[in-house]
Amino acid sequence: MGVGLWQIRASSITSEDPIPSSPGCTNDDIINFEIQPQPTIPILVDNIGTVGDDIFDGIGQLAAGEYTLEYCSGETVADFVINTPAGTYDGVTYKWYNDAGGLSVIDADLNNTLSASDLFGGTNAPTGRISRTFYFSTFTDTNLFDGCESTLRKVTIEIYPSPNTPVVNLAGTAAGSSAGTNDYVFEYCATTTATLENIVLNTTLDTDEPAETYLSPSYGDDGAGSIDLGNLLFTSTNNSFDPTLVTGS
Repeated sequence: MGVGLWQIRASSITSEDPIPSSPGCTNDDIINFEIQPQPTIPILVDNIGTVGDDIFDGIGQLAAGEYTLEYCSGETVADFVINTPAGTYDGVTYKWYNDAGGLSVIDADLNNTLSASDLFGGTNAPTGRISRTFYFSTFTDTNLFDGCESTLRKVTIEIYPSPNTPVVNLAGTAAGSSAGTNDYVFEYCATTTATLENIVLNTTLDTDEPAETYLSPSYGDDGAGSIDLGNLLFTSTNNSFDPTLVTGS
């Protein structure tokens, strides 16, 4: 049977009648019922900024329409808001779950908005390495019927720890020295041809993420005696930096 109004009519067996030519007696009953459509699986409002733009625009390309949102430790996670299209009729509500089976409700009083702080122990700026998954659905309710629920939509939130401040390994270098906290100087004489030493970073500072980019120098002289913070020099997965990549000699 498809969606719509349906009717079932039931008739009793013809009763016995002493008169042979009589058709006998029957009793009928009619049952009317309706099959309602399953609600469309909901989507989130794209309100989480640059990170979400790329992910939300490509939701059709994700497996089964799942959301995967990534943040660095300490970044603000925006609240999650379900899109409520114009013309949505009364009786439509939304549910948020901890599990794919829809058995563990996050908060029965929520409607179309889930606060990020409800997911992360009272804060919307979680820290550390956290992976959090939740689900949401659309639910239609009527006065005489429990209602119909859509397929659950899955959301995965990944929080990545910020890497530790890099430390230059000064062992074996003749030109390099520490000039204070997070500050190193490599000095050479300009009157002679100097061989620039590689700058080597310690690689045992961070064990949270096995794949790391060790060097992403983005600081350079802007030509006016100041540091240009937006000048990306290069990116490398190697912990040893060849200064000639910048100086050209």
